[in-house]
Amino acid sequence: MLKGNKVFFYLKHVVNMSFNNKPRVVLSLVGLTVGLFIFTLGNIIIDSYYNDNLRWAWQMTNETLVLEVQTDHQDNLTELTRLDREHLLSSVSLSSPSTIFIATGEDGSLCSLSATVMGVSELDKIVPIHHDIHHSIGIGIDLLRGRLINANDVALQRNVVVIDQFTEDLLFQGSNSLGKYLHLDVEVPGMSSVHSGQGTNATKRKLEIIGVIKNSYATKVEKMEYRKFVAEGGVSFLNTTIYCPITIVDIEEDIAPRKLLMWNIEDKNNYADMHQILVDYGHVYRNDFSSYNVITRNDVIIDVVNQLKPMRSFLTVMLVIILLISGVSTMSTMFFSVKERINEIGIKKALGATKLDILCQYVLEGMLLSFIAAIIAVCLSSLLALILQNYLFYSMHLLFEISLSLRNLLLPILLAGIYGFVFSLIPSYYGARIMVTHALRFE
Repeated sequence: MLKGNKVFFYLKHVVNMSFNNKPRVVLSLVGLTVGLFIFTLGNIIIDSYYNDNLRWAWQMTNETLVLEVQTDHQDNLTELTRLDREHLLSSVSLSSPSTIFIATGEDGSLCSLSATVMGVSELDKIVPIHHDIHHSIGIGIDLLRGRLINANDVALQRNVVVIDQFTEDLLFQGSNSLGKYLHLDVEVPGMSSVHSGQGTNATKRKLEIIGVIKNSYATKVEKMEYRKFVAEGGVSFLNTTIYCPITIVDIEEDIAPRKLLMWNIEDKNNYADMHQILVDYGHVYRNDFSSYNVITRNDVIIDVVNQLKPMRSFLTVMLVIILLISGVSTMSTMFFSVKERINEIGIKKALGATKLDILCQYVLEGMLLSFIAAIIAVCLSSLLALILQNYLFYSMHLLFEISLSLRNLLLPILLAGIYGFVFSLIPSYYGARIMVTHALRFE
């Protein structure tokens, strides 16, 4: 009990002495807080930007394999679909984008929504969407209303379509779209619509809406672009993806010879084997394909990481340099604090305090101030990050979600302990080495 009282008294003394000189405390806290604040806010922004780019990959499941090919050899497509029919979810034909919505204003503003028409053999667990110009990916389906495309729709060549919630809101102003029709290749005012006049000319066909699915991340980005158009006007070109029976898309005369094949393989061993089979097949028949890309969730993640890694490394180095500059400034302030208290050090040593006692006191004072600065920095940076998110959302109409992870909130506090220890150590060591006689004579 006596030992506990001594520890309590010692810590209380450290706290009291830490705040004894108010101007020095304020100066130290400002220096520490600025460095930790910039470091914390920088990390939050970097991680948020990083995660924002990874949301594409996070939509995918670990079991999804997507093969994107472009070839004139139908035998190869037949063989690829035969490789593993048990896990093959869907074959997909991609059409050229078709305009499905036009909005104009009296001030000359124009907003158009074009849709990549994906003809699917069947929608089951995975929906194909465009990732970028290099990839199409498969994401999980979240059906909101109606039903999905099935084998009967494909066999009977039904003119039906599945759309996302954003497309429904845009075309039908928030009302239920089931049973209504979506028209392809809507004419843009002031522009001529060119058709070949051959074949079925299916681009003029209207499609009955049978299902509505949840918005993908890509659609959420397009939704923000539409919000910007409503608020500011101008010209806006939006994109989405709609889903029809593959037999409808394949009879188009202007379809690009691109196909997707999607597998969902839950067994990890079978997944790895199937991935290798597809890769090997592409190597053997590489001359028969204009393009051949096997896409997995890991592939998309690696692409994003490789693109962002140099920028993230550079920004991290800059944040560390700022932190070091702040630390050196704090260390200078600590030196002044020690010099001001040399008489106090002399009295303590005269009463029996050891070098270790003096060293520990000043190091603990530095660490205490660092922890306080870290808490202030975390609170301020989190608040500012959320304000930035709302500003981008409501004023700039940009979809940018702040990631306030536990790591980003705890790292500055952990760092503050190290930070306070390191930058207090040299001034504390200087104070601990002062001789009693010199300290008592010091004015």
